[in-house]
Amino acid sequence: MKPAPIPAEPPPLPPSFKTVSWLNSPLKTSVGNILLAGSLKNNTGLKPTSRRILGNYALIYLLRGSGTYQDVHSHHISVSSGDVILIFPEIGHTYGPTLKQNWNEIHFVFDGPVFKLWRDKGLLSPEKPVFHLGHHTKWYDSFQGIIIPKNLHNPTEPLQALGRFIQLLNTILAKNRYLPAQSERYEWLTRSQQLLSLHNDSGWLTVQQVAAQIGLSYDNFRKLFSTRTGQSPGQFQKHRKIDYACACLYQAELSLKEIASELGFFDEFHFSKAFKKIVGCPPSEYRKKMSGQ
Repeated sequence: MKPAPIPAEPPPLPPSFKTVSWLNSPLKTSVGNILLAGSLKNNTGLKPTSRRILGNYALIYLLRGSGTYQDVHSHHISVSSGDVILIFPEIGHTYGPTLKQNWNEIHFVFDGPVFKLWRDKGLLSPEKPVFHLGHHTKWYDSFQGIIIPKNLHNPTEPLQALGRFIQLLNTILAKNRYLPAQSERYEWLTRSQQLLSLHNDSGWLTVQQVAAQIGLSYDNFRKLFSTRTGQSPGQFQKHRKIDYACACLYQAELSLKEIASELGFFDEFHFSKAFKKIVGCPPSEYRKKMSGQ
């Protein structure tokens, strides 16, 4: 008789994997609950072949890295640092970084009547599980500001923390409220945004190159893009470059001069000036803040 096979053990977590919980116990109220909150560093995500059903809502804000989100509704969405993923209780899903990579995240798990109401009214929809926020320090501070450890002993804190979370979630939804890209009529816009955000070994495409790939003249493309989004293609791409710079600064692998060169800025001074205008602080200060200094 052959010996029974030894069950395969799950793959070990990366040596530098780190989880930080912001709550010792759930914050529960009559209208909604925050069940978990915290951060993960060097997370490898869920198995690509799995379709986990969480049973609660969850919000994941990517601080570093890129990958995909997939679910049983046939969504297969590329995500990167600065994006928010919304998980719905009964939707089988999986997500995680690019193969052999990892990412850093902030996450909240929540449920309750208020979120069911929002979903019933169409404010939360499984048809739109991913939003883009970017890397402005106000988002990082807003997520961290939801849970105030020194106030957790206060009986009113669960309701106040829930209020801060609801306010932030409302801001995220309002920021991403326009939905033209969901219509086939605006497929060109979705494609152009993808191309403008694309970074590879060859660098970044110019706005003129993107217009040509979309099949529009530069002037017509710039006008249509600005009308639909409220910003020019160049402005949109500059924000995506700064998002990429934030991820580089978080990883602390490249110098400011190297990042400036990779993003196509004339020098470190012009990069720092553009970064501060969008993020609200110089890149050197942002790097210190992300490293906990």
